[in-house]
Amino acid sequence: MSSYTGFCQHANGLGTIWIQSFDVKDCEDATEVAQKLCAEDWDCEEEDVHVLGIARGNVDIIYWEDINEN
Repeated sequence: MSSYTGFCQHANGLGTIWIQSFDVKDCEDATEVAQKLCAEDWDCEEEDVHVLGIARGNVDIIYWEDINEN
């Protein structure tokens, strides 16, 4: 198992960014797992979640300013 950090947002581009670390067997599974975990956390359908990116490892976010003017 390897650690990855997923970054997700609602598919419509609105709302905040979901950031979470998780362990998966290989990097091919990381996007699917991020989408599933985010949908579970947000209590929505997986197709309502867009995976913005995946980082290898458990990333420490030092600063994040999420401003959405929509």
